[in-house]
Amino acid sequence: MAGDQVSIVEDLAESCLVPSGQSLQLGQIVSEAIINAIKHAHPASGLTKIVVRCHSTTTGPQVEISDNGRGLEDGDGASTSGLGLRLIRTHARTIAAELSFESGPTGLTVRLALQPHTSAQDDGATQVKAEALAQS
Repeated sequence: MAGDQVSIVEDLAESCLVPSGQSLQLGQIVSEAIINAIKHAHPASGLTKIVVRCHSTTTGPQVEISDNGRGLEDGDGASTSGLGLRLIRTHARTIAAELSFESGPTGLTVRLALQPHTSAQDDGATQVKAEALAQS
């Protein structure tokens, strides 16, 4: 839409580390969620606001990608079969992340609860900071 603008904000906790073995898939998920928001959110204000968050929880890292758009037609993404959401689901399964969609009149949040890091996951590889997610 002519005249529309996009604002992308990152809120990445310094303590939020993800295993390097999950970072590629996670980067793909974040990228796809941002692309979907740009293509489909269309808020009434004309300014699409996207926030990428990563924070640590007691059960592992949590990543959220939120927008201020119109949300999903079915509310939770269960029956939405677009290519973007299928790719997000596939990448989430690959890294054994718990995926959820929260949709409403104020936008959509894609939430990923990642498994806590164990040395067996990475064969000793170094963890990468969440900042790398925003640069993918």
